[in-house]
Amino acid sequence: MEKITEMHLSSFGIDYISLREEGKAWVISWTAIHINKLPAKGDTVILRMWPGKNKAVMYNRNYGFYTSRENHLHVLLLCLS
Repeated sequence: MEKITEMHLSSFGIDYISLREEGKAWVISWTAIHINKLPAKGDTVILRMWPGKNKAVMYNRNYGFYTSRENHLHVLLLCLS
């Protein structure tokens, strides 16, 4: 989840170095994970991320881990961070 968030932020020109130069940091302060099922051997796992509701200076992110079978996405787990 940390790596995909880094990739997402870098697409907006935000990275560790630019944050550090501004005296800022990016921190995962909490994560809630709901596991629906684990992937089966050989499954391809798809990760999706979208912004959650912002709270003051907290910018929440939501993550979904899915697998695709028979042209349908099946939820493996959902995370709020």
